[in-house]
Amino acid sequence: MATYQVFVNKGTLSDKEKESVAQAITDTHCEISSTPKYCIQVIFHEVTDNNRFICGRRLSTIMWINAEIRPHSPELAEDFMNKLTERTSKVCNFYKENIWVDLNETAPTNFFRYEKVFCEAGGEEAWYNELPQEAKETIARMLEDI
Repeated sequence: MATYQVFVNKGTLSDKEKESVAQAITDTHCEISSTPKYCIQVIFHEVTDNNRFICGRRLSTIMWINAEIRPHSPELAEDFMNKLTERTSKVCNFYKENIWVDLNETAPTNFFRYEKVFCEAGGEEAWYNELPQEAKETIARMLEDI
């Protein structure tokens, strides 16, 4: 399970750009980790100009992506952050150097979704198969729109 929180200044991204950024994050995460799409959530936080400071000064040109993910090797994490930054930059009006990414690694046993503790990387199919039928139906409904 992964949760991405994207912080930008209010009005910086259109609804279409938010959707494109969410898709870029989801696709990149799934490609790198082989995690199913229904395990990824992206939340946007729009901050007003007077509530965001870097170096003690107001700044509106940075997109900060803060993620809670399962652990990866340092090499895989770096590759992931590079791809995430590149793909995100292509779908919105942010330069790569203005997209900051923080990956916070959390043990899979600390993720609880669909009435079940999540699994180690690679165990997603077995985890899914053990879900209650109601959870599988919820997932199926979400995937219908993809």
